[in-house]
Amino acid sequence: MKEQEVKYEERLVAFIDILGFKEIVKQSEKEPSKVELLYSVLNYLKNWEISKSWDLKLVEIEEDAQKRGVENFDIRGKTNSTSFSDSIVVSVKVDNNVNEMASTLIVNLDNILNFFVNRNTNVNASHSTLK
Repeated sequence: MKEQEVKYEERLVAFIDILGFKEIVKQSEKEPSKVELLYSVLNYLKNWEISKSWDLKLVEIEEDAQKRGVENFDIRGKTNSTSFSDSIVVSVKVDNNVNEMASTLIVNLDNILNFFVNRNTNVNASHSTLK
């Protein structure tokens, strides 16, 4: 078997944690609506594991994106994400357009956070740049 060379990459990383998830699971034993909430949350998170979900539809209307070239904001195919338990971790491989890619990531994360807010679910999010 041929060994593959391992290299470090500069990546933007975001971590989202659903606060009170354990409590929602406990409540779901007595409240059927909580089961539906859990299913919708977990299904929603699972959909974000697909790289093409991180599209430009929320960015392309911004004036700055139009001036700099919308293609510089594209993070599809450069995004890895995984959801587990009550969390989602996202990383984006960056190149020379780190600010543009960070903008796209933040806009899409805001979209995810709005999903939870609209369902009265608390979330905690953080992001950083890793090298």
